[in-house]
Amino acid sequence: MNFENQGDEENKGKSSNFKSILIFVVAPALIAGFFSIAPKLYDELTRPVTKLSYSLIVGPTLETNGTYRRIFSVSILNAGKTILNNVSAGLHLTKGQIETATPERNDLKAELIANKTDAQLNISRMLPDEKLTVSMMAVSNAGPPVLDVGLRSAEVLGTLVETARDSKTENRLLAYGAILSGMSVALMSGGLLISVRSLLRSPSRSGLVSVLFNRPRRKSDLITLIIGMSQAFPVPDDILLREHDVTYARTADTFLIHGLAGNAAKRRRCILGLWSLLLIEGISDDSIAIVRQNLSHLGVGLTNPEFDALRKRANSFSYAQLRQEIMNLFAEASGEEPVSSEYSLN
Repeated sequence: MNFENQGDEENKGKSSNFKSILIFVVAPALIAGFFSIAPKLYDELTRPVTKLSYSLIVGPTLETNGTYRRIFSVSILNAGKTILNNVSAGLHLTKGQIETATPERNDLKAELIANKTDAQLNISRMLPDEKLTVSMMAVSNAGPPVLDVGLRSAEVLGTLVETARDSKTENRLLAYGAILSGMSVALMSGGLLISVRSLLRSPSRSGLVSVLFNRPRRKSDLITLIIGMSQAFPVPDDILLREHDVTYARTADTFLIHGLAGNAAKRRRCILGLWSLLLIEGISDDSIAIVRQNLSHLGVGLTNPEFDALRKRANSFSYAQLRQEIMNLFAEASGEEPVSSEYSLN
């Protein structure tokens, strides 16, 4: 039996087809992932190095017997990429007086000083993305209270952020990211469909398409072909005529059992059956080890270089070439010619 490497061109074709399919499978996930993080990436790239901002939320006015009360919430944020020092916020009521003013959380150890109409908030240091919110209850007898905010640090003046507008912008960016993600997946899936259709129309149907669509059926067909061609033992109709789930390992053990119990001719055909299994790519390492061991039990030992060369050759066969190779093996055996120069069938 010849161990020379065959089918280099077809092996290259399989590798190329597999790579093409792999690109179509992986690329949509990568593109979808990119567009999913695109809004955040855009935000980071356009984010100023130094930025101090605040948002102001004005609660509803509660009126009781001519007295007006209103809650204000002021959130101060280091929206830049650098540390800000000596942050100072001035909260001034142009109408009304302060009843209460407290930070919701004071992790930054801020100092808040308040009198009747003014509150002064001092933060010695703010890291990027650190935030502090101050809640204030104000009361007025001359209409709803009105609050004015001034904010600055040693590095920059604070700016007001319109919360609703920012929310719309963020939602818009997220929507664009989702749309682009969907479009990328659709485009790549379309490309995958075209590629798969092309492979299905090709004579070999090799590569990943074979693994996904044809491998289970071909396994059943190949085992049926090998068992039938061996004529080493009777084959029931549920194996010959229908798809089955007989494993490679079970097939190998069946050949071993009949080869050990039979005469020289039957043993020869069982060896050919085991040899045929070694020509099939995609068999698990455990099953291949069983096939090799069973050949050894029947008197056919393979050196590691011989075994590696045979398995390498198996990877070069197309499905049609593999079937022809199996049939050629048994055709040679029918003339009682030596199967291989590497071993004898005494």
